[in-house]
Amino acid sequence: MALVLAIFILPTLAIAWVIPEKKISFTAGVMQAFNILFAHFGIKFAVPLVAIALAIGALAGMMAWLDGPSEGCSGSGASRVFFLPSFRR
Repeated sequence: MALVLAIFILPTLAIAWVIPEKKISFTAGVMQAFNILFAHFGIKFAVPLVAIALAIGALAGMMAWLDGPSEGCSGSGASRVFFLPSFRR
């Protein structure tokens, strides 16, 4: 539980610390934080790389959520009890 809380609370506090309250956006807050931090350290070229990595990670997470239920249905259907004969493998 402590690890989960640390994973969600610490980055949120870091973003709130870096971006002023009036300028923070709910939809773009993470990229704003990376933009400000990378500009401060002189590595602003890495912002698009982080954006691509975040997009790929979000897509991979979405695919895992979409694939899980279909795999579960397929696995339970393999017992040949829950599906009609036309749906069995």
